[in-house]
Amino acid sequence: MKAAAAWVRFSERRALTLLALGTAIAALGGYGTVRLYSDLRTDAAELLPGGARSARDAAVVAERVGSWAEETVALYGPEPEALRRFADALAPRLSAIPGVVASVEYRVDEVQRFFHERRWLFLSTADLQELRDRLDRMDKTTIDAAIERISAANRGTVELFERFPDGYFLRETQDPAGRPTHALVIRVRLAGNPNDYPRLETLDREVRKAAAALKAERTAEPISIAYGGYVASTKFEHDGLLEDLVVATTLVMLAVALVIALYFRTAKAVIVIGVPLQVGTLAAFGLADVAVGHVNSNTAFLGSIVIGNGINAGLMLFARYAEERRRGEAPGLAMITAVGTTWLATLTASLGAGIAYGSLIVTDFRGFKQFGIIGGIGMAVCWLATYAFLPALALAWERRGTLIAPHSRGHRGWLIDPIAALIERRPRLIAVVAMGLGVASTFFVARFAMDPMEYDFGKLRDSRALDDGGPQFWEDAVFGGHHDPCVVLAADEREAREVAAGYEAHRAVAKHRTIGRVVSIASFVPSDQPARLKLLQELRSYATEENLRILSDKSRQKVLPLIPPPDLGPFTAAELPAQVRARLTTADGAIGAPVLVYPADWVSVWDGRHALKVAEDLRTAPLRDDLPRASSLLLFADILEAIAKDGPLAVGVSFAGVVLLVLVLFRAGSREGLKDAALVVASLVAGVLLFGGAAGALGIKLNMLNFIALPITFGIGVDYGANVVQRRRQTGASVGECLRTTGGAVMLCSLTTVIGYSSLLVAHNQALRSFGILACLGELATLTAALLVVPLFGRWK
Repeated sequence: MKAAAAWVRFSERRALTLLALGTAIAALGGYGTVRLYSDLRTDAAELLPGGARSARDAAVVAERVGSWAEETVALYGPEPEALRRFADALAPRLSAIPGVVASVEYRVDEVQRFFHERRWLFLSTADLQELRDRLDRMDKTTIDAAIERISAANRGTVELFERFPDGYFLRETQDPAGRPTHALVIRVRLAGNPNDYPRLETLDREVRKAAAALKAERTAEPISIAYGGYVASTKFEHDGLLEDLVVATTLVMLAVALVIALYFRTAKAVIVIGVPLQVGTLAAFGLADVAVGHVNSNTAFLGSIVIGNGINAGLMLFARYAEERRRGEAPGLAMITAVGTTWLATLTASLGAGIAYGSLIVTDFRGFKQFGIIGGIGMAVCWLATYAFLPALALAWERRGTLIAPHSRGHRGWLIDPIAALIERRPRLIAVVAMGLGVASTFFVARFAMDPMEYDFGKLRDSRALDDGGPQFWEDAVFGGHHDPCVVLAADEREAREVAAGYEAHRAVAKHRTIGRVVSIASFVPSDQPARLKLLQELRSYATEENLRILSDKSRQKVLPLIPPPDLGPFTAAELPAQVRARLTTADGAIGAPVLVYPADWVSVWDGRHALKVAEDLRTAPLRDDLPRASSLLLFADILEAIAKDGPLAVGVSFAGVVLLVLVLFRAGSREGLKDAALVVASLVAGVLLFGGAAGALGIKLNMLNFIALPITFGIGVDYGANVVQRRRQTGASVGECLRTTGGAVMLCSLTTVIGYSSLLVAHNQALRSFGILACLGELATLTAALLVVPLFGRWK
């Protein structure tokens, strides 16, 4: 108590100095907080370790090939000609957007003409030899079959472009409501880094502005406009997450303030507890700006969590202060008692939470590591801010007025009193119920452990993502299949042909058969053109008028288009149309290195199991191992593997660290200390078992975000048992008395933490909601164990 008394007396003498220091810290922390949240990164690569293969390869491909990020402008309406006119007018305006547009694509007529004029060069030498030989023999019965086969092969040569016979990315389709319509898609490719959100936001804004301006000029045309692609969907998810964070943080602050005012029966408590918390929270995020520098989709929502958890020390301290004041103690003596009797339990709780967060730092997965850094800083700084500034603020207030009136009425124990009475009168009933819950929880934990991971990535998106069909609806409707390939970056054109051939061969023997089309320079520039030209020359020599006369009119009409013109010659990659060349050109201007590998049609980009299979096929093909391969499916696969690797490590470190902390702080070297430490650990174990059982019974799955609820439940859950046991150590009171005094404050701490988590339940982001649900379950389970199970194990008198 001597140290506590010295600090309280210093706080009373230097209250204004301490409060001025707190204001300065809050101002600096606020500046850092604004900087931190100004850099919100929602890209999946931000969650992976810096050395993750998929993230590293994606960066290499983005640097050497450029951005594959696109904004799609979908024009739809009943009149195809109106869509064409609008697109022709809009495209030049989009191309003129400065600095952020790499290309604008919506027509393929130039590409179609180019390949149509050279279509003979895409026939295989085997097919050409067969037709030549049959024409040589003038075998009329088999020539028709050969023509059909060769015509079919010719039609498939450039199928990427022949799907649009009028030369536009235009199709007759249905809108999201199922009504027939026509849709024309314009692809606006982003210039620069796709992870540069300000650049992405600029492109989206300027594209929408240009389209809206033209629409305003042409109000008479029946055209509707929708936006999609990587740019629009990324901005949608980013803005939705930001909106969720603002709503969640606002709700948690209002709800916590209301609960504090009701519990302490005075709104003054909101200020006395809330101001130090605000200082600690702003300081924590200011330090996080220095330590991390940005937030990602996992760490962005930590504001509401730090508020909900960080307030616990202030609640316990002020609750004890209010209790002493209502007994008639003077402000200074009441604060000395409050500080002296709560610092160890609240420090245990804060350090326990800090250890739980800190356990995430030992992982390589950045989605965990950065969460651990920011959360750990938050717990430590909020505890320091509470004991640094709350005594000064409370005593300064008491000097000029009344904060807590002596002998005033405190909170009503309408909930905690029945719990205390039940434990005192019916301990056997509680024991039987606890044992039953333990058995049931063990069963559901075992079932949960058999298949714990969430593989449906669609359940991690914004719940509004599929409104009006979702941002990919019109692309899917017009192009069909998969239109986001894995980009494999070869060294040059020669190796690209080898890579494409390797994937084609691997597709035939692969275990999962996840590889669909393989598009490369070989798809557009045949490698053996001289040999084909020689065969074509021979074919021309046989296709004389006299020889063709023996064919029927129908057969003759089919074979004539297969006869090449006399001026047909070879062509190189440099002669390809710009639209095709752009997809196959690196940043230094070299043509031919990228190879585009599309997933098979049965593969779902939102199925994690499919992502793992695609990753296996892409990486086990017999090719050079260090070839950069960039794909969102590879990122998702690496995220799943990182969670499987780092998740158990974080859970183990968290539990071991919390247990060690309890043993040290409760001085487990003595018999009584060991008994008290065992009670706290027993409370934690029982709570975690109940938590796992509830999650298993509800069928909750773990994902890259809510997995964090497991280790932090250990750190936060130890709080409640530690505070109840500490009260018994200090006063020797009965179980009922401990629960009636400290139990109420413990429930209040739990309630504010649950409020922090529950604020995420209103989020549209389904990953945030899943975290909120799982964390609330952990909170309620560990609170139940602290208030019901611990007293039974303790057998207090």
